[in-house]
Amino acid sequence: MTSNVALEPLFVLVDDHIHSARLMRRAMQMNASPARVAWIGNARRAERTLARLLGPGATQRPDMVIVDLKSYSGASAAFISRIGNLAAAANVPLAAITDTGAADPRHALLKSGADAVFVRHHDLDAYRAEMAKIIDFWVRETVTWPIRA
Repeated sequence: MTSNVALEPLFVLVDDHIHSARLMRRAMQMNASPARVAWIGNARRAERTLARLLGPGATQRPDMVIVDLKSYSGASAAFISRIGNLAAAANVPLAAITDTGAADPRHALLKSGADAVFVRHHDLDAYRAEMAKIIDFWVRETVTWPIRA
């Protein structure tokens, strides 16, 4: 699902807070990111949307799914477990955002099927730097970018 504007990649964001989604979009834009971020809602709404976007016969797919749910409660890992096979079959990477860079939460998210885990920082500059890491991951780790570049 690539936007028509200069073939920007489209990252869909699963987040239970619109404020957080807006912050991520602004942080990506401030990094002069080549990607657009589209918030597709909380877990329940996003799961239905992703079933349509990633399912068989889908004509437009996102370039990456970013999951930012309450990771301390296991919500992100549970969501990724439910959609992981669908994303893998569609060749769409899954990135997760966690509150901490500690090994246990990272391991749980990776074990659930996340391709990469990034940290939500409270400092705005650190948060922007982490958003740049998401772009770097997508460029380095996917086969989509070289085809389009």
